[in-house]
Amino acid sequence: MGITPKIGDELDVEFDLEEVFSLGKNLMPSSRKTPSITVENKVTYITAELIQDEDGEYTALKFGDSIILIELDEPLTQKVGFVEVTASRIRLYPTNT
Repeated sequence: MGITPKIGDELDVEFDLEEVFSLGKNLMPSSRKTPSITVENKVTYITAELIQDEDGEYTALKFGDSIILIELDEPLTQKVGFVEVTASRIRLYPTNT
């Protein structure tokens, strides 16, 4: 959202995944343990550590030092660790403007 950055610009952004995630559909356990973001055919693949609060009320992806809140279709009953999510609707909002 906002002005398109130039290649090489560094920006602080809020990352908004506008999808509801479901284990086994667009949220899968990952054997990779390094956070990454790749894009193929207009689909974004994000590998990150899945974390939840003790009550399971909030779920997020831990991507390095950053946290990306996500919405699940139902609470997870097991600890998952690193996951890969697929998303087609992502918005980035600059936070340093």
